[in-house]
Parts: sequence; structure tokens; C-alpha cells
Amino acid sequence: MAYDIKHTRWVSDNKKCCAVIENTIDPALTGSIEKCDTAVAYFERIKNQFTGSSKVYATHLFRQLTNEKFKGGSIRDHILKMSHLANKLKGMELEIQPQLLIHFVLASLPREYENFVISYNMQPEKWDLDKLIAQCVDEELRINGQPGGQANLVKGKGKRPFNPGSPAKKGPMQQKPHFQQ
Repeated sequence: MAYDIKHTRWVSDNKKCCAVIENTIDPALTGSIEKCDTAVAYFERIKNQFTGSSKVYATHLFRQLTNEKFKGGSIRDHILKMSHLANKLKGMELEIQPQLLIHFVLASLPREYENFVISYNMQPEKWDLDKLIAQCVDEELRINGQPGGQANLVKGKGKRPFNPGSPAKKGPMQQKPHFQQ
């Protein structure tokens, strides 16, 4: 008798769990997964459905981490974004060592940070991520604070000879109209 009561309660709870699973997952996904008798079997089929795609996602994250470049904005946000990508990989059992992450960050910096990267490489001390962020923010302030960091190049056809007696060449807008009589 006690078994029948527990079994009846289990069946009821299992139906509720299956209903919750079906109603909380996107309908496109639930349509591709066969209905199951138990919630445990339902989760197992969902897991089997998406096991292969985690490898693709890991490859995508790794490619994103290695190809990331600093395009402006805050250097702190850039480093934290790269750290976030590395943490996502850690959750997939593909942990990026902190020193490797630091080298990825340094490789993603633009030319303005070249002296900074050389300075880091010359030091025997290895930095952790917090020190890297602090040093990069200082370098960012130094770079942004330098006046006259850019020069514009105007490229022409060279010097034109000056002849005081000859009329200057005029462009189409400067030419006087000629009237024929």
C-alpha cells in the first residue's frame, strides 16, 4: 500500500517536471527532442542532442580569444572581456593558464603599446591579471595624455616652378568664360 502511494506521487511529480521542462525550453528545441516518460530521460536526450555542439562553441571561443584586438575604448574593459572568454573556456574543461592569458592580452594591444609590451618582456617578474590591468590602465593614461602624438602627411606632386610672367593655371571653377561674338 505504501509503495502504491509513493509510486502514484512519483508519477504525478514526474509529469509536472516533464511539463516544466517542455514549457521552459524553446519550442524549436522541444520539437526536435522526442517525448520521454521520465524527466531524467528527457534531460539525458537534451544532453545527447547538444554534446557535439559544445566542441564547436569551444573552438569559437578559442578563436575569438586568439583573434581579439584592442580597438579603442577602455583597456580595462578589453582585458576583462578577454578574461571572460577564458573563463568560459574553463567551464568547458579547457582552462587557459593565467600567464598564457596575459600573453594573449599583450598580443592584442595596438602599436601604441609596443614599448609597454617590450618592457614587460624584459622584466623577470611575471604579473597576474590584476597587475596587468593596473599597468595597462597607467599606460593608457600616459598614451592619451601625450600631446601631439599624431602628424598628418600631405602628399603632392612636388614643387611647381614659379614663373612670374606666366598666368597661373586655373581649375574649372576659376576659368573665365569666353564669349564668342
